[in-house]
Amino acid sequence: MKYLFLFFTFLSQAQITISFSDIQYNESRLSVQKKLNAIANDVSVVYITTPNFPMAQNKEEHLIASKVDFENGTLDKVVFTFSDDRLSYVQAKGDIVKAITPTHKK
Repeated sequence: MKYLFLFFTFLSQAQITISFSDIQYNESRLSVQKKLNAIANDVSVVYITTPNFPMAQNKEEHLIASKVDFENGTLDKVVFTFSDDRLSYVQAKGDIVKAITPTHKK
């Protein structure tokens, strides 16, 4: 099961590069947090005492960003998961297609 999860995480790696142009997988929590402060209404940190995320061996943290603004829309909430201080997973809530899809004129 862990390998299936890792497979899907790697498949989505290109998605985050497009969606959050300055945020990359394996970035530190502090680096991502600084970038999110510029585009989110609120950013909070959740520290997990005993890591249970499959990719975390020693440390697990989450950044929860609310009302993340993009050129074409706003996402209600985006959760960034960090395993051993490296970005390893992203989950977004809201109209993700509208928010990250460029507007094309015909």
